[in-house]
Formats: sequence, structure tokens, C-alpha cells
Amino acid sequence: MIKMIFKQLWNQRRQNGWILLELIVIAFFLFTTSAEVVRSTANYVLPDGYEKEKSYFIELKEGSKFRYARREREIRDSIFQSHFRQLLLTIKQSPEVEAVAIVRGDSYPGALSSNGNGFVSDDTACVRINCPWYQTFVIDGTTDFLKVYGLKDARTGGPLQLAEAKLACPQGIVSVAFARQLFGRTDVTGEKVHFGKKLPEGSNANNYFEIVGVYEGYKRSNFHVPGNNLFVLTSTIRGRNEFNHVIAYRLKEGVDGNAFRERIMSEIAPHYETTPTAIKDIKSFGESLKRFNDLAGAYSRYRYTAVMAFFVLLCVFLGMTGTFWVRCRARRQEIGLMRSIGASQATITRQFMTEAWMLVTIGVLIAQPLIIHYIHELEWDITDPTAHYWQDSKTWLTLATDALIYILMVLIALLGTWFPVKQASKDLPAEALRDE
Repeated sequence: MIKMIFKQLWNQRRQNGWILLELIVIAFFLFTTSAEVVRSTANYVLPDGYEKEKSYFIELKEGSKFRYARREREIRDSIFQSHFRQLLLTIKQSPEVEAVAIVRGDSYPGALSSNGNGFVSDDTACVRINCPWYQTFVIDGTTDFLKVYGLKDARTGGPLQLAEAKLACPQGIVSVAFARQLFGRTDVTGEKVHFGKKLPEGSNANNYFEIVGVYEGYKRSNFHVPGNNLFVLTSTIRGRNEFNHVIAYRLKEGVDGNAFRERIMSEIAPHYETTPTAIKDIKSFGESLKRFNDLAGAYSRYRYTAVMAFFVLLCVFLGMTGTFWVRCRARRQEIGLMRSIGASQATITRQFMTEAWMLVTIGVLIAQPLIIHYIHELEWDITDPTAHYWQDSKTWLTLATDALIYILMVLIALLGTWFPVKQASKDLPAEALRDE
């Protein structure tokens, strides 16, 4: 049957040539509009690397009723820290709270700014990577920030757990992507990482930290893969900059986050309006991330690209359905002849649908050089070239998008073929030949 269909396609090569040209153009434009949708969707469904649910942070400001006396200006840092610790203790002792952490103002999900730096390791002299890093302040050796963020252990996949922090030197936990790119492996506990560059032996500068854990990853936005990033643990809160210190907390299961937020704003916040640590706002990790995505235009770009892809797909559906419909209706005489020599409706339908499938297959295959040229001309930032996310590989992205558009085009072609052939094969042979 396949040999006969090939002969049939060749005998009608002029008509089929125009159809193939249309299919090639359709395959190329479907790919160009679908590739970014496929990639963004694949990024979106990846785990965040932390738990947004039940986690919140308190932004601070200087109280509107607070004024430093002249003599207090000399000790303003200690005044700020005294009130800050008092507020921290109040939140920590609330029965609804499971864990509390102190982080920098750019170290929570969806922060509008980030702290970036270059890093080198002890055992690699030439490898240097630049990436954002997050800072958490460990008080009294507790590592509750791990519970607040819900970071996942890269080795076990469960919650990341560390021993009590003993900060004789700065410590840090790094993402899998960071460890893989800087060290070429993920078992890096105990290694030292230097900020900027490795200083000579004997230097007193404290520009390094020791790795005490590796977590799965951390997505900066919903439409990015978990990349190179790390958390640095320090024990000293320096200065009186209320914008750089955030209290993050996780609520216990079953606690209403909005009700607890209202209680803080109504019962606790008024007491701090006369201090340098007044409460500015309380947001959940999820709200902050949504704000970041909105300001960065991530959702807008995704919606625009998805709508364009849908519009192209609708045009393709109408165009391809019409093309195959006309093709089948124009061959009513041939269908009548086949019926007159005893071909069944099922045989005729199967033959025409096989022809449609073969035309689509040939058209998609011929379009591949154009598609490959297009995808390799694209430029995008891959946060970690060694990360094994298929959507960051142009080869795998091409294969996945090709498979998607091929399935869609085959379905449209079969739909555009099945109905007119089914109708034409029901006609009596004499009627079909007379109409022609």
C-alpha cells in the first residue's frame, strides 16, 4: 500500500508540491512561535527549590515618630540592633510561628535587587563564576533559615539539615549548579570558596567561606531554571540600615497567614512606630515572587508569546484543514472509481489519511534545515552550561518542539482529510463520476 501511495503522490506531484511548500512554511513558523513557549513552560514546571507556602517576610522602616537625640546618634547602631532583636524575639515567641530567620533585604524570593559577586575555589585557579548570593544572619548558632526557606538537600531530596552553625569562619551552602560548574562535582562539603579572587597565603583578609551543604537549586523567577546561587551564613549584623535587614518566618501547619499578618500589624506594629525598626509591610514569598515576575515582565512576555502561538496555530488549523479538504473533494472522481472496483470506505479513508500523514512528515523533514539554522542563531543566557535541563539545550529543545508541532500538524491534516473522504466515499460511484 505504501508503494502505491508513493506512486500516487508522485503522479500528482504538481498539486502535492504546492501543498508541501505550504507545509514547510507552516512547520517553520509554528516552530518559531512555539519554541519559546515550550522552553518557558518547561522552566515554569520545574520545582522552585524552596517552599513558598507559609513563608513570609517583614520589611522594616524607620518609625515615623522616631527621632534620634544628639547623644544617641553616636550609639545609633546599638539602638537599632536592640529594637531589632526585641522585634525578632516577639515574632519568634509567637505560638503560630515555626521558624524565624534574619536575611539581607535582597535575599528573599522575588527581591527586586540581588547581591552578585565572582567566586573562585581553592582547587581551581582558572575557573571563576559570577552569580547572585544570599546572606542570612545566624543568631546563637541556630539554622532556622533552612526551615523558613524549605531548601531541599541535593543528596537526599528531603529538607536540608545542618549541624549547629559554628561560625569560626564564614560558612555557606551552595546550589547543585554552582558546585557542578565551579568544582565539576556535587560532593563539595568542606571546600573553600573565595569572593572575587584567592588571596595569597598568610593574608588576614576574610574573603572566603567554607561549604557546609549543597541544596537542589533556587529559582529566581518562575520562568528560569534553578541556577548558580548560594547562601552565606554570617553571625554579625553590622550597621543601622533598616532596608538591608528582613525578618523571615514560617508559620505552622493550619495557621492562617492573613490572620497572623493582621494581628502583627494591629497588635505589634504600633509599638515600634517610635523605634528605628518600624514594620513597613509583610508579604509572603509567593506574593513577592509574583511582584518580581510582574515587574520583570515575565508573565507578560509568556502570555504574549502564548497568544501569538495560539493565533498562529488557529491560522494553521484553518489553512491546513481547508487545503486537505479541497484536496479530497477534488478527487471525488478517483474515490468513485475506487468504489466502483470494490474498494471499501475504510480502505479509501485509510489510503487518503496515510497520504496526508506522509505529506506532513515529508514537509516537516524538509523544513528541518531552516529550523536548525533558526535555533542556532538564537542567543540566550544559560545560567549554568553544565546544568542538565533539556530546555537549555538547543538540540533537545528543537527535538521537543519538533515533536509537538509534528503531532499537531498530523492531527490537523488527518482531521481535514477524514471528514471529506468519509462523505465522498458514501456517494454512489455513478453520482461521483457524473458530478465530475
